[in-house]
Amino acid sequence: MKRIICHCSVFVFALFYASIFPAELNANIYKYQDSNGRWHFTDKPPATEKVERVNYKSERPKGASFRLFNQQEGDQHWLMAENKFYAPVQLSIKNSKADKIAQDYLVVARATQKIRLLEQNKNAFAYAWFMGDPHAVPKEQVYAFPLDISLCPRITQSFNGKFSHQNSQSQFAVDLGTSVGTGILAARDGVVVAVKDDYALGGIDEFFMDKANFIQVFHDDGTWALYAHILLGSAEVNVGDKVKVGDLLAKSGSSGYSSGPHLHFVIQRNVGLKPEAIPFQFKTLKQLLTTPVQGQKLCEL
Repeated sequence: MKRIICHCSVFVFALFYASIFPAELNANIYKYQDSNGRWHFTDKPPATEKVERVNYKSERPKGASFRLFNQQEGDQHWLMAENKFYAPVQLSIKNSKADKIAQDYLVVARATQKIRLLEQNKNAFAYAWFMGDPHAVPKEQVYAFPLDISLCPRITQSFNGKFSHQNSQSQFAVDLGTSVGTGILAARDGVVVAVKDDYALGGIDEFFMDKANFIQVFHDDGTWALYAHILLGSAEVNVGDKVKVGDLLAKSGSSGYSSGPHLHFVIQRNVGLKPEAIPFQFKTLKQLLTTPVQGQKLCEL
């Protein structure tokens, strides 16, 4: 059985004094082969004559838009937050970076809110924000299988995997082995909050760790599903679309940090201004509930 290696970095809406998402990027990628025949990718010119240069263009994920601004009303100046996401955002503000105590605010989806009055000559502050309400209580985490279960895809890595599911944001992720171009299906009703499908390459160099294509679907209990490593240009949904269980989201691929085509699927929530994976169960072909286990084929259960 081929083991698919996957690593998925923090993809979602974090800002600690600057956005995690870069502006549109055009750069050169250098591709070369080492003495053992292994191919490598890097954004720095390698010390070898046998190198292939590939142009790379990437854009920030569609849907990433949150900002703070100053608004004057008479003699008063208000700090305002504009949240264009289709999900609430936690905003945390300190009077300085050195402060240990922060004041938190929840900015509702698709809204502009007054945050606080600004005092003259005292407008300096540090802030961070992240998608999701940290006080939301997740419901029972039961999900339909995100691929056509009759194709009998195998779970190649599950919870607490030995390869890459070892930190708080991926501890309860699963990797589902499948061929390139297989339809990825919504595992739960929700609204699409981010789409990235502009990247073609994949591999297991660290260079690829933040390059994977993905779709994020936000659920009514404050959790969201991340469907990662989708195929270039295959997204069938747009930010703001409401999806139902079984709707086609995209096609499977091997973009980003990946050793082969598969779907990386994880349920996350906002805990302390960062994503935390939470355990869940799948429905089998016979509508039974099962906790994912490496090597399983749900078509057989």
